[in-house]
Amino acid sequence: DYGVPFNSINGMDSYFNSILKDNPEVRYIFVSDAGGVILYYSGFRLNREELGSINDIISRGKQETRTVTIADYHNTSAPVIVNSEQLGHLVIGIDKKFIHNKTLDIIYDIITVIIVSLLISFEMVLFLVNYAIMTPIKSINRMLLRARDGDFSHTGDSKSENEIGHFIAAYNALLDKINSSFYSMKEKIMQIPGSIAEGVKDRLEKLESSYKFKT
Repeated sequence: DYGVPFNSINGMDSYFNSILKDNPEVRYIFVSDAGGVILYYSGFRLNREELGSINDIISRGKQETRTVTIADYHNTSAPVIVNSEQLGHLVIGIDKKFIHNKTLDIIYDIITVIIVSLLISFEMVLFLVNYAIMTPIKSINRMLLRARDGDFSHTGDSKSENEIGHFIAAYNALLDKINSSFYSMKEKIMQIPGSIAEGVKDRLEKLESSYKFKT
């Protein structure tokens, strides 16, 4: 019993619409249940054949994060798992033209973290099943809220061997990947002569001013 049925979460569309508004490269977001039935959908509408292709990819890797290019979009599918039970999938569609931007990898991970953070924060009630875990729950919530606001400089304590500890460890690994990718990209871009990489460096500066990375 998770308290709030996965297919009856109020306000999901407004959350996703705000993400689409702030990130124009994200063309659509949708959540499907474990059987592939779409529960929530925001953004550009794919046709039935395109949705069928995405669901086919999902069905071949039910508990894996997968990325596939369909039509003009890069689609990343991530399983939504709570208490070892897979409730469905979160799918994010990115405009394929965005691949030409040198900062694709880092922004792609940032978008994924923001959306997953919003989803998890919104469904935090699913985890509030025992007062004994209130302290780690609050720690997770603070970490997710920071990531949602673009602060990727804080990680959580993952010493616990329970499900919460495993979640924090996995989330920390994703944050570490974002920070490592950013500084690796920054180092390579700064080595390029200014006249060649002027536009890319401008995008790098904008990225660095918009988000907070671990120093």
